[in-house]
Amino acid sequence: MSKLGQIIGQALLFALGAIIFAMTLIYGYSAISKLTQVKSEVCLIDMQKTLKNQVERVRASFGTVRRMDLTICAGHTEICFIDRDRVLEGQSGPCQGERINKLAQRSSLMKDAVCSGSDQNVFLKPASATPITIGTITVDHPDGFLCFEDIEASTISLRLEGKGDHTQIGTWKIIE
Repeated sequence: MSKLGQIIGQALLFALGAIIFAMTLIYGYSAISKLTQVKSEVCLIDMQKTLKNQVERVRASFGTVRRMDLTICAGHTEICFIDRDRVLEGQSGPCQGERINKLAQRSSLMKDAVCSGSDQNVFLKPASATPITIGTITVDHPDGFLCFEDIEASTISLRLEGKGDHTQIGTWKIIE
């Protein structure tokens, strides 16, 4: 009878060990998931602050041109900068016109933000949870928006030019 008691005891011990192992595995997975999410949020906040600080620093110095290497957070494949005034310039009706149509083809989210009067002037794909506003900017592109594609976890080079009351953003061109 004592051997039967040992077998039952070992089976219960094994079951208890399996339950503890499973619970540890589930807790570990949830903790790592939360840590990854927090890391992503911190990266976005850091990117926004860095970009906003550089834009503000260059804005006041008329004629100053600086190169800014901006690291894009992992998980984002596109970043767009929008000059709201230029996009809305020459409309044929409320939120209608060639530039608005081009913007709508690019992203309905960007079009809706511009048409609603939002101050947001930086958009990520996939969209970030919080709107990104970096101050008064113009964009060195005839359509009024400048997008960088296929940039996941990489660095883009921006050309920032101070205009006194705003900063003009463009692509840093390498002359060979």
